[in-house]
Amino acid sequence: MTLPQSLHVVWTFRARRRFNQALVRRQVHTGQPIDSEAIMADLDRILALAFPKAKELIVHDQYLGFRFREEEYILLVEVHDDDRRRQRRGLQSRPRPPGRSRQTRRQRQDALQRLPLHEAAPGYPA
Repeated sequence: MTLPQSLHVVWTFRARRRFNQALVRRQVHTGQPIDSEAIMADLDRILALAFPKAKELIVHDQYLGFRFREEEYILLVEVHDDDRRRQRRGLQSRPRPPGRSRQTRRQRQDALQRLPLHEAAPGYPA
């Protein structure tokens, strides 16, 4: 199975570097040459199956465990899909509830900044 045309998988430099380290570790344990591009394409396909509604996947990092397990990869993936974008746009267009505007927050911050940091207790010098 190939990747859907609408899905875009991006690997960060850090994730790609750590993935290559894991492949070197695997090659040392098995003693066989490894095709990193084929394995990465296979992982992209697995990610596409795991997140079928995603439009874009960003692989941020690849973690190594304490024990070596052949063909096991732990990935930190950020998922972008159209549904979330629509929800975000819908939330941004809603009016804020009364009393929760930025102006009232600034007024409260100004009032707090005008308060003295501490006041001396009665009978003690300031």
